[in-house]
Amino acid sequence: MEPSKDSFTFVDSSQVNSAGMIKNVKVEIGECIIPVDFHAMDIKSGKTSPLLFVRAFMATVGAVCDLKRNKLCLTNVDETVFYDPMEKKKSEELISCIEMFEDPGPTADSNREPAIPESASVDIRIAASVDFQS
Repeated sequence: MEPSKDSFTFVDSSQVNSAGMIKNVKVEIGECIIPVDFHAMDIKSGKTSPLLFVRAFMATVGAVCDLKRNKLCLTNVDETVFYDPMEKKKSEELISCIEMFEDPGPTADSNREPAIPESASVDIRIAASVDFQS
């Protein structure tokens, strides 16, 4: 782990300092292995924080977010697979979870093409979820 002086401010105004950075962690998504850099954070026991993917990761995997249908597609991994965020149940201790399913393709009532990165209306600015400070 490499030292890091980065800090993060979350939407609830809480701040966490990076304990260090772990670089080139191989993350397997579908049939692809993608190198990702992670910050290790010291977060108080019992406090939950959602997993945040930053712009570099989203660009590497070609993420396309369909906000109307609440779906995420990683086009550089497999453009036929869509990820559907599952709502967290209050009784569960899950931080974040996604469900994977195959896209059934166009239906009789839907003649539109799947969204492509150029036509997607997605705001992936980090500031919307976390304020990154070096």
